[in-house]
Amino acid sequence: LLITGFISSGASAEVSNQSHLLSQNHTPDTDPGPDYMITNVSLPKQTSWIEPGMSVTPNISIRNIGADDTMPGNIQITASLGMYQLVSRNSTVIPMKGGEERRVTLEYLIPDGIPSREYSLTITLDPEREKTGINTDNNEAKTSDFLTIRTISPKVKVGNCGCS
Repeated sequence: LLITGFISSGASAEVSNQSHLLSQNHTPDTDPGPDYMITNVSLPKQTSWIEPGMSVTPNISIRNIGADDTMPGNIQITASLGMYQLVSRNSTVIPMKGGEERRVTLEYLIPDGIPSREYSLTITLDPEREKTGINTDNNEAKTSDFLTIRTISPKVKVGNCGCS
């Protein structure tokens, strides 16, 4: 079996929710640590199929609405299609100062075995909840357009007839 994918368009998800509005009043004095949030996720426009072992490269905008991140270690970012975790090639970003916003393009491999259908790409910041801050509702975002995974069965020769 061969699995291929197609990005239907430049998928994008602006993240806007009540937790973001509440976080505008957030100050480092009231919450001593960083508080990361995803503000946008988009997929580049692509016109070719994606096969297993090839990469999907979402553009992700992240903002630290808390204090400067002085904790050791980078921030982990995962990607999934439904319940299927994508394989990370580079999925961390360095800690950010309070108020800083950064746009990163990360790379994830589409693994074998994902069933044929359309999926919304889900990005999760700090899935282990080590650095995300008090509000974790803003640590996940999905693209509004879909990534289509399609399974193609190879032609199989049956006997000597050349049938498939």
